[in-house]
Amino acid sequence: MQNTIRHWATVIDIVQYGLEGNPQKVRDYAEVLLQLLEKDGQDIIVKSLRRELSGSSIGEMVYTAEQQ
Repeated sequence: MQNTIRHWATVIDIVQYGLEGNPQKVRDYAEVLLQLLEKDGQDIIVKSLRRELSGSSIGEMVYTAEQQ
C-alpha cells in the first residue's frame, strides 16, 4: 500500500510540473517513477514508459497540453 501511495504522489508531481510547463521536472520525476516501478518489479510498465519517454519530447507534450 505504501508503495502505491508513493507512486501516485510521484504521478501527481509529474502532472503538476507538466501543467506548469516545466519539462525538466517532468523528466526528473518520470525517472523517479521509473526507479520506484523497477524496484517493485514492474518491468513491463518500466519498459513501456521508457520507450514512450525516449520516443517523444517532453517539451512538446507540455506545449501541446498548454494549447488545449
